[in-house]
Amino acid sequence: PKKCKILAHNSENIIMAIKHKKYPIYGLQFHPEAVLTQKGKKILKNFMKL
Repeated sequence: PKKCKILAHNSENIIMAIKHKKYPIYGLQFHPEAVLTQKGKKILKNFMKL
């Protein structure tokens, strides 16, 4: 949607995270709480900084 900004995409250029441009609303296509993955903790820390 035009009201959203793309924040992340994967290696296949599929959108993985968006943010509403006006409101603090985020949409994710992955589980940021999955800290047991190789980069899980970094992903969660970065998400919390938004």
